[in-house]
Amino acid sequence: MEKNIYIIRWYGPFPDVESIRRWELNNHIPCSLYLMSGMKKYAKSSIHYYIGKTERNLITNRFKDKDHHINDFSRINEIWLGCFANKKASHNDVTLVENMLTSYFVGEVGSDKMLNKINFYLPTSNVYVLSEWISPYRERAWSKLSRSSPANIVADVIVNKANDSAFNYYLYVSKKLKKQQKK
Repeated sequence: MEKNIYIIRWYGPFPDVESIRRWELNNHIPCSLYLMSGMKKYAKSSIHYYIGKTERNLITNRFKDKDHHINDFSRINEIWLGCFANKKASHNDVTLVENMLTSYFVGEVGSDKMLNKINFYLPTSNVYVLSEWISPYRERAWSKLSRSSPANIVADVIVNKANDSAFNYYLYVSKKLKKQQKK
């Protein structure tokens, strides 16, 4: 039985830290992961991304840290908050999912567009990550977002299959799940 199966409910996009703070205080949904996109300081047109984790009660408390990567952005486009929907996440769960997302994401946008400098290699175990993209104010799934949105870059299903005997790792993805029409 596989144990590394995670459903991540992503709430967003939020335009700034203040709107996240208000949402966190009103909703009390424990989120451990976040995705950011925006313009890096002194960049003219290129969008950069950062994937992070926290184990604090409020993600916005993490953003207040002096050396946090949020300070590397001159303008934030979007911030998404990721919550574990199918289990109470341990420290190892949060770290494993962050590693899985970062290693997948760098393959999609390139390391030059990532503010992350670690976790670019797939985990050594089987991991299954399913993502749901939810509007924070309507509790409904998003159907359309901009092309550069992290929600359109992260696949809805990411599976890492590890073959322990040969140290081979295979990544399987399904970009966007579609609702099947009734016949």
